[in-house]
Amino acid sequence: MPKPTAIRAELDRILSSTPFAASHRSKRFLRYIVENSFDNAHESLKEYAIALAVFDRDASYDPSVDATVRVEAGRLRSRLRDYYAGEGRKDTLIINVPKGAYRATFVERPRLEEPLASSANLRLLSGERSPRTMRSWRRGIHRRKTRYTPGASQGPTRWRRRPSFRPGRASLLRRSFPTRGRSY
Repeated sequence: MPKPTAIRAELDRILSSTPFAASHRSKRFLRYIVENSFDNAHESLKEYAIALAVFDRDASYDPSVDATVRVEAGRLRSRLRDYYAGEGRKDTLIINVPKGAYRATFVERPRLEEPLASSANLRLLSGERSPRTMRSWRRGIHRRKTRYTPGASQGPTRWRRRPSFRPGRASLLRRSFPTRGRSY
């Protein structure tokens, strides 16, 4: 398990990030979960106890009627995913709240190294086309190809665009047999 000082530092980074900037409820909820996960306080991490301590519900709170804690837990998980996908993608410590529990888990991961700037990456960033793309552009492969295919058995013939992918078996079967007014 990571050191408590490292966990608190990561918690402060998360709470000051963009996904948590305007959400005071998620901030309180995450801080409560992390602090009580240190102490192994299982009773204080129950839905009823969280509703009383974090969301200021009264003693008549009924979890089967009021889903506040469950809804906020989903929002918290979503904000944590957003944080680690954006600002926190290089963080070495991950604070997670798995589904089915209100207990925080702490995972250490190795530091991610920056990829070297290769000439291909620099060309893509500058907007320059690669030589292979230029060849296909000159040959006209960039244009959509069309082919002459007859339409339905009664209808006139028409030009149709080629599919950009190879159709799977199900779509071939659907096209091969007329539905006679039925839709799938």
